Amino acid sequence: MFAKWSCLALASCAFGESAMTECPPPVLANDIEVFPSAERLPENLLRFYLYFPRPMDRDISSVDIQLVDFEGEDELQAFLPMRYELWSSDRRRLTLILDPGRVKTGLKAHETYGRALKASNRFELKVFRGMKDANGCALDTDVSFGFSVKAAERDSLKPETWSIDVPAAGSRAALQVDLGRPHDHLSMAYRIRISSEDGQPIAGRIGLEAEERIWTFVPNGPWMAAPHKISIDERLEDLAGNRPGVVFDRAADAPMIDWVREIIFVPQSEN
Repeated sequence: MFAKWSCLALASCAFGESAMTECPPPVLANDIEVFPSAERLPENLLRFYLYFPRPMDRDISSVDIQLVDFEGEDELQAFLPMRYELWSSDRRRLTLILDPGRVKTGLKAHETYGRALKASNRFELKVFRGMKDANGCALDTDVSFGFSVKAAERDSLKPETWSIDVPAAGSRAALQVDLGRPHDHLSMAYRIRISSEDGQPIAGRIGLEAEERIWTFVPNGPWMAAPHKISIDERLEDLAGNRPGVVFDRAADAPMIDWVREIIFVPQSEN
């Protein structure tokens, strides 16, 4: 009767007011971005992140987003129940946490249900067309992200094993740091920093490549032929929540392994 229009899609629903917001066209598959971007994910994965092209409604339900197996069956109770959904302040990024009780061994939920993701199987994260944006407009397109599952990642992070491609002094070429395996993309953006040897921060632009395995940094000014530091925060995480010197799936009394908190590199002049 009302076609695309509804009270939820109105700029104002007060009696006598007629200002309305027209719903945008249906989303395209590439309008929604998902992280991790890797095609193969560990079965002890902790999080998905979904980036939407416009602000979304705060409330979502199981009919909006589902994790389904290769037979199309909904993996029930896959995500941690939340009183409030984990939206960014602009309501464009949604964080979905796979229930840690099922991910971590030795817990009741894990023993009862097992992990939602199972190695050697394929799954899809599906976003359904009825999901609403902040104006009450539906996405109007089903979007799915397929991936395969590999064995659980059980190793702590070891920054001392990272491979570093050091740029030339006097250039603004990218510093490239290969972390060895995909990491949580937000953790990479906030938990690795570049400074001078005396600790002065160096301004620049961070990039993530190779399925969030490679961290890059392009400085605002040219590299100096002097020692620089890569500082690693102890909260840096891979896709399974493993951190430097410690794994997520561990006994309560497991000791932390020593790890390198700073890596020194020196850009060299090309002459």
